[in-house]
Amino acid sequence: MKERYGRLLPWVAGLIAVVALVWLVGAFAPGATPLQPERAPDITTREALDTQNAYAAKRETMVERDIQGRGLEDPVVLEVMSRVPRHEFVDDRHLDQAYADHPLPIGYGQTISQPYIVALMTALLEIEHGDKVLEIGAGSG
Repeated sequence: MKERYGRLLPWVAGLIAVVALVWLVGAFAPGATPLQPERAPDITTREALDTQNAYAAKRETMVERDIQGRGLEDPVVLEVMSRVPRHEFVDDRHLDQAYADHPLPIGYGQTISQPYIVALMTALLEIEHGDKVLEIGAGSG
């Protein structure tokens, strides 16, 4: 796979996926177990629970339609993409588009990357347990 997409990697070197960072921080922290189950949100109202369920449903649709539906089958990448709360990384003005398959502005002339591209870049890295990844050029910090 690396040979097939070898020319793509230099173009995206500065954009190593947000999802890779989230996954690496959680999966490779000392004492962490990769792919830990998502903790239950601190929900105090029915409205908050309904909102979280709505985002979870949109996230699952995004993964099935825009990522898996385009042929990406890496089970770890699919699992991580189904857990990353993209809506928490976008401006409130764009919450309705949080799980659309296109970049969204996050301020200061920066964008959060298209979900499919994030998943593809992460899969192309072929990250294994114990690997270390340095992201350079993270627009959101």
